Amino acid sequence: MSLTAVSGLLNIATMLSFVRNSKISEADIFFISLSITSFFVILLSSPINTGKIKYLLSLKNKDSDFIRALSLKMLLKMVTYLPYAFFVIFLVSYFAISLSDISHDYNDFVLAFSISLYVCSCIIFEQVRIENQIAKSFVIFPSANAMLNIIVLFGVTFFKFGLLEFLYTSLVIRMLISILYFVRTVDNVKNECLDAFNSIDSKFHVGEFFNVVRVYSGAVFITALSSFLPSFLLSFFGVGVITSYQLALRCITSPMALVITPYVDFIRYSLSHADVNIRKYTQHLLVILLFSSSLSLFLFLSSSIIESFFIKDSSFKGVFTYSIVILSFSLISGSVYIFNTRLAELKLSLSKMSIAGLLVHCTYLFLISLATFLNDFDLFLWSKFFIDIIVFLPLSFWFIYSSKIVSFR
Repeated sequence: MSLTAVSGLLNIATMLSFVRNSKISEADIFFISLSITSFFVILLSSPINTGKIKYLLSLKNKDSDFIRALSLKMLLKMVTYLPYAFFVIFLVSYFAISLSDISHDYNDFVLAFSISLYVCSCIIFEQVRIENQIAKSFVIFPSANAMLNIIVLFGVTFFKFGLLEFLYTSLVIRMLISILYFVRTVDNVKNECLDAFNSIDSKFHVGEFFNVVRVYSGAVFITALSSFLPSFLLSFFGVGVITSYQLALRCITSPMALVITPYVDFIRYSLSHADVNIRKYTQHLLVILLFSSSLSLFLFLSSSIIESFFIKDSSFKGVFTYSIVILSFSLISGSVYIFNTRLAELKLSLSKMSIAGLLVHCTYLFLISLATFLNDFDLFLWSKFFIDIIVFLPLSFWFIYSSKIVSFR
């Protein structure tokens, strides 16, 4: 867990360093590249990982070597379809860059090609992460990931890496780690287990695999779209808006990912399926509210200082401050939402929660699309406020009430 947190902090530090050392237009393209990466990694990796893990868990009376060999064989088969994914990623990247109103110093074709290669390396890297979890190896991969982030942060901070240098440095290191993992795994897995899967092609078909996870893929698509569409739509508001908004948003989401989520997961796993006493629930809720409110107030008061430090061009100052004022409320509501939903998941049907979440995400995507059509940045910001405060926050308490996880005795 600590290594994962370190990697998360290094990622944030790299992003902040890149923004500080780059022109505002390049920072905008940087955030569009990250949003494209998030979209495809979520869209392609999540269904594959879910389907693979469910399939492997369904196997009984199989030893660990057999499972690892099968998992590796499935991964290698998935990799053969990566060129098709690359083509789709390239088309999306090219049109996202060329249609945006952001001017930059790169050729659109070269930039889209570079982003596509980077995204494919991230997809493979994510599959390697899952392979390590299946092999119950929880140290090697996080250590390698932390080292990757240190190298990239060093390059961005001291060598002033531009976007292409950032993409290709990360790509090369990710692929080296992945190749080393493949070599190490093949050497460690018993040869007889690998030979046993020479006939797997007749048993494992991508079409059948997709049928297992097609419903889940639809939900993942909306989630992935929520990570990509805001950055893409913000590109139509002019240079600097994406960077200001995304910088404010990362200030909000990073504490939730690095502090709130691990804290809530600790509470959830310690409870298992037991009921939560109302007193303990209230105590944990107050701790989360105190932390999120204090941090929100700090960001609110120091927003102008943060903006002056990271955004050098005075033409775009004010957008960040305005964004952080609105989004700071999302830190409080988002923290409570994570706490309530993670507890409710112990007893409430995940399908009901997923459907409710999808409807809310679709509403949010509609609102920000409308705001972009009307060229109304205020509406764009207040859409996030409305969804988080007016919809998600009450919905999280409804999840708690419906799950009956909290005992009032």
